Amino acid sequence: MSRLNWMAKSGAEINDASLVASAVDLIETRWPYRTKDTEDLWGKYYLAKIKLTPEKWPEAFVLLDSLSEIDPLNPWILEKLGDAKTLGNDFKTAVTYYDEAIKAIRISKQDPFFQDGPREVFGPTGDQWTFAFEKAIRRFDPNSQGYNQKKWAQLLERINEKKTKLKQNFSENF
Repeated sequence: MSRLNWMAKSGAEINDASLVASAVDLIETRWPYRTKDTEDLWGKYYLAKIKLTPEKWPEAFVLLDSLSEIDPLNPWILEKLGDAKTLGNDFKTAVTYYDEAIKAIRISKQDPFFQDGPREVFGPTGDQWTFAFEKAIRRFDPNSQGYNQKKWAQLLERINEKKTKLKQNFSENF
């Protein structure tokens, strides 16, 4: 399974739609035998990233929207939803998604990891109790805001740049 996940991730990084689709298809046919659950959050995320094009953005939006139902307030998913709406020329909604992503970053900074995608602990096979316990411990850790600080700052800067560009380039739509 880890090899298939690596294939899907690699395909998404090099923008090879056929590699991502074949890896995700193999994952979805084998996944139920291992976990009795067909929910592959990362596969959906990689497929959505590949489909974020002017022609296929509605398909990407549907995939990302289904992920946001499983993993609400995920800044990476909200950012990609904003990207999809930008491709669909719905700039007001895109800015709303970017604003939500910025708000979600403040909450997600307490996570015990920097995921850069869907958080599997919110999925049906995730270990929600361990995650909740670790997150509760982080609330009382004075250094918790410093963990992965550069990555969080880069994510926040990237989302703010997208939002600012939209507002500058399409100010007549706001």
